[in-house]
Amino acid sequence: MEEERDEIVENPEGEPTEEMIEEKLNDYLDDVRRNPQQYIQEYDLDLESFIDKESVIEDAVDMDGVGHNISHYDGVEYDIRIDGVEYYVFRVD
Repeated sequence: MEEERDEIVENPEGEPTEEMIEEKLNDYLDDVRRNPQQYIQEYDLDLESFIDKESVIEDAVDMDGVGHNISHYDGVEYDIRIDGVEYYVFRVD
């Protein structure tokens, strides 16, 4: 009986259950998802390890078009054909 009392005094909450561990882990993961840049900086991680550059570029072009990303003047991409050659023209100034 004395052993049980000592264990309760030393560890009043008892052993964590699987449910408690899972809940704590989910809390940590939610925090990282909400503040990823904070954790990348805090642990001195390389940001480029977390970004798929090709996908980011493809998504930007798919969502906004090439003109939006290259032509800061009006965001328009012009297609013109000269002597059978097609050119893409962007106004930048």
